[in-house]
Amino acid sequence: MTLSLSDVKHFISTKLTVGQTFTVVFQKVDGSSRTMECQLTEPPAGATNDIPSPLPVMTPDGYRSFKLDSVISLELN
Repeated sequence: MTLSLSDVKHFISTKLTVGQTFTVVFQKVDGSSRTMECQLTEPPAGATNDIPSPLPVMTPDGYRSFKLDSVISLELN
């Protein structure tokens, strides 16, 4: 079960800062899930409606992104 889009946007806009590490679990297009440790590369937009989807992030393997409406869980590290 995925988190609501409004909950995901609220978490990103209020809890995360650039360079802060967080873990996201999301459902991939093929239906499998992925757990990814990542960091924001840009500050979250002021309004939650302005947060892009897919959201670009930096991982140890390079730039990645995930769709906000596919998030299962978010956790600060």
